[in-house]
Amino acid sequence: MVDDTDVVIKCVNSGATLTFHRETLRVADDICSFEVSLRSPTLTARIGIEEFGPPQWSGFFDLLAADWKGWTGSRAHESRDGHLKLAATSDALGHVALHLTLRDRIGDSDWLCEYTLTVEAGRLGEMARELRTFFGC
Repeated sequence: MVDDTDVVIKCVNSGATLTFHRETLRVADDICSFEVSLRSPTLTARIGIEEFGPPQWSGFFDLLAADWKGWTGSRAHESRDGHLKLAATSDALGHVALHLTLRDRIGDSDWLCEYTLTVEAGRLGEMARELRTFFGC
């Protein structure tokens, strides 16, 4: 779903959400920075992402949407800074499991958050369009 500011990807099972926050989106000198957050019934995590050049998140969802009837194995995309990774698998029932990893490394400190969001395969194209609009590409 797209509201006035954010792109929200919602899990059909738990109601957990992955949100791309528009108010944090900055583009300057071929660097795109933004924040994403995960909210689930049991945890909340938020992290900043930096990409060099246009982010490819909409292209990743376009690739998944092109095969909405399913594929074999896992398809993954990761931010260039390693802070966000999505690995997608499909099932025979029209669902896609998005295994989400948020990770930050600051000096000797390192934290990691993993969660799996289940989404309807038929919504992948819509998600790609929303992300394309979000990033302006």
